[in-house]
Amino acid sequence: LFLVLKSFLFPNGDYKMQVEDIYNAIIKDEEEKQEFYRWLGASLIGHECTRYIFLKFICAFNENFTGRILRVFRNGHEAEPRIGADLKLTGCEIFDEQLEIDAPFCKGHAGSTIDGKIKMPNGEVLLLEYKTAKSTSFKKYQKEPIKISNPRYYYQVQVNMHLTGLKKTMWIVENKDTNELHIEYIDYDNQDACSKLSLMHKIVNEGFTGEKCSDNPDYFQCKWCSANSICHGKKTPRMHCLTCCHSIAIDGGKFKCMLYQTEIPNEFLSKGCPEHVFHPATINLNMVDTGEYWVSYRLPTGELICNCSAKSFPKVDTSIEYKEILDSSEMVKRGYLYEN
Repeated sequence: LFLVLKSFLFPNGDYKMQVEDIYNAIIKDEEEKQEFYRWLGASLIGHECTRYIFLKFICAFNENFTGRILRVFRNGHEAEPRIGADLKLTGCEIFDEQLEIDAPFCKGHAGSTIDGKIKMPNGEVLLLEYKTAKSTSFKKYQKEPIKISNPRYYYQVQVNMHLTGLKKTMWIVENKDTNELHIEYIDYDNQDACSKLSLMHKIVNEGFTGEKCSDNPDYFQCKWCSANSICHGKKTPRMHCLTCCHSIAIDGGKFKCMLYQTEIPNEFLSKGCPEHVFHPATINLNMVDTGEYWVSYRLPTGELICNCSAKSFPKVDTSIEYKEILDSSEMVKRGYLYEN
């Protein structure tokens, strides 16, 4: 019986687990757990490129992290309770861990989840922020204040301090290679915090679509960016309600379709509908004109194309000579906007 079962379970001999099998399983597990994430958080708002922030907020692209990188992220999260336990040994009290706070006037679309607050042995209460870093970054943090060495982290804690009302942060980082710790105390700066809260407000409420940090796709910030192929290349973004020009953010972290004048149910946000028209800021072409159901673009060759909604709305001015009139699904099917 054992031999029969063995031949059935392992028809090609003994099964040998490979590293890639583990990585692929991690990727699959992460995809199943990850919701259609649409939160403009403090950890994102300090990014160097405001176009990236906008595209990330509307879920225009997938990060496509490898299994190895996802393991790195997990290691970082797993370090937090260990560092916290060490801090408690010194007589500190940690509370309000993973507290979610909405940013004011952002309709439930922006804010932060703080690592926690820490009450020092002298009774002073500070914001607590954990990080992990490889040795090269860790040494940089030891030499330079975080505002210079990593502005994104700096602005994250500034927003967090503003939202919690705290005036100082204990920013503690662990060296992933040696387990060495480094602490920096960061004072609250109202101007720095409000500049990023204002950016949140502009993206959520004012239709600000951000600005590229560079027009060069090989610029060091752009070269390895997950949005590069959309921002600089020919690839279309993901097709769903948030990348459609008809959707706007409304109260309660919800979105409204201006075409149908109704709130979009959460279960439909990630799917879109046949009347989808890409938001012009997600298309790397020069926009020429726009109507209620269409947007036209000029190709590098000088010809015009038009992205329209489904053929049930034939509202495009056919007196204009377009190379092609495409609905969004056809653009996605091709994978690229234009090819010679």
